[in-house]
Amino acid sequence: MTNINDNHVDDHSNIISRIGKCIKQWFIQDFDQNSGELDAAFKNNMLVVATLIVAVTFQTGINPPGGAWQDTKVEPGGHEAGKAILASLHLPYNLFLILNTLAFSMSTQIILMLVYNSKLYFEVVVATVSMVATYGMAVWSLSPDKDVKLRYVFMAALFPYLWRLSFQTFKTFFINKPTKIGKHIKQWFFQDFDQNSGELDAAFKNNMLVVVTLIVAVTFQTGIKPPGGAWQETKDGHVAGKAILASGLHVPYNLFLILNTLAFSMSTQIILMLVYNKKLYFEVVVATVSMVATYGMAVSSLSPDKDVKLRYVSMAALFPYLWRLSYQTFKTFIKKNETTK
Repeated sequence: MTNINDNHVDDHSNIISRIGKCIKQWFIQDFDQNSGELDAAFKNNMLVVATLIVAVTFQTGINPPGGAWQDTKVEPGGHEAGKAILASLHLPYNLFLILNTLAFSMSTQIILMLVYNSKLYFEVVVATVSMVATYGMAVWSLSPDKDVKLRYVFMAALFPYLWRLSFQTFKTFFINKPTKIGKHIKQWFFQDFDQNSGELDAAFKNNMLVVVTLIVAVTFQTGIKPPGGAWQETKDGHVAGKAILASGLHVPYNLFLILNTLAFSMSTQIILMLVYNKKLYFEVVVATVSMVATYGMAVSSLSPDKDVKLRYVSMAALFPYLWRLSYQTFKTFIKKNETTK
């Protein structure tokens, strides 16, 4: 009888240990696929999935369900032009923003981890961070102060990065037990996604092209159709066809335009670099330049002259190309000096 009970206890112990092992693999081994690294094809597919989630959540945050009010009513229970209509329903709108921001932020984190230590990483980071800041400015501008708890939205945006930092810290101290703690602090976020060769393999390059193309698509749409829409008629000091957001919130609208333009311009630059020296390159250049010019014309047309500093927007558009030119010039100069020595 005792042996039977002991066997029964052992069976339960085995089941519990198996469950514990599975949980550990799910949450601690970073999707370990025997080799300890993410398979290249799986990594590329994850990049596509994360990019698609970023695209749809970005658009949803910029243009929330129900749209924005087109006029201002001051009476009790009134509303302000350019603010989200859905914000009238306080709890649903707050939950919508928190969940959408969590999905958006988690996916941008995945993208940054997957492209870590690859060529063009700086450009991808600048484009992604600018897009995140654009999202934040748009959400803040669309949300009525009294109705929306933006601190919870901010916490949702930070959660993926804090979670990764906490997890990697735990892993470093209690699992890997490195001999020199803190030697590679910057790799705490990225140690499971490092591409040792530092080169872009063909499939990964193709997926990076997908990433930046989607960033171009969402930032182009956002520049053409800014949050809050445009005035439908000329009255009360505003002009039909001008962005509603620009009328009352000058600084947020300028920041929104600068950051959105930086993400858009940086991504178009990456596209031109990735397809350089390929067939149809001329056609791609013409299409891209035409799209950039269309974006510029739309932004200029939507922006009231007295409220928007378009020179800063132009500087943001030129920055990626000037930075790349400066970097390449510096790199060439250093190489020549080393050869001379």
